Amino acid sequence: MMKKIKNNDSDTSKKLFTAFEERMGLTCDVIDLKEEIYGIGLDRSSNTIIYLNFVNGVEQCIGLSEFKGVYVHRVEQNKRSFGKSKEITEFVFIKLLPKSDLAGQISLELFNHKWYPFSMEELELINKWKRIIEENLS
Repeated sequence: MMKKIKNNDSDTSKKLFTAFEERMGLTCDVIDLKEEIYGIGLDRSSNTIIYLNFVNGVEQCIGLSEFKGVYVHRVEQNKRSFGKSKEITEFVFIKLLPKSDLAGQISLELFNHKWYPFSMEELELINKWKRIIEENLS
């Protein structure tokens, strides 16, 4: 199967993602790299998600067979300007719910207001990965 790499992927991000993928012995079928901020991919043969946050140095290899659900968690703040109130998206995470009550949730940070402004493109990418994960939960 051919890899699909999308979204402003820089050479550095690609190299880091590929190196981690190889270290884990995985081959992702679908990969999205967001500038030099994060990368997320799915290896369908092993039902495993790879997530790297290049800003925070986070590397995660997540076997989806250990999870029963997924949801999008959006953190917003109410900002007032010139007497008007406006909801500002500050963070968006994909949260994975474990099958076991003893295990904790896993959070994948896919948006942080410090990186860039929130847009419909971001929301589409986040929803895409929520669907991909949902489709691959056992």
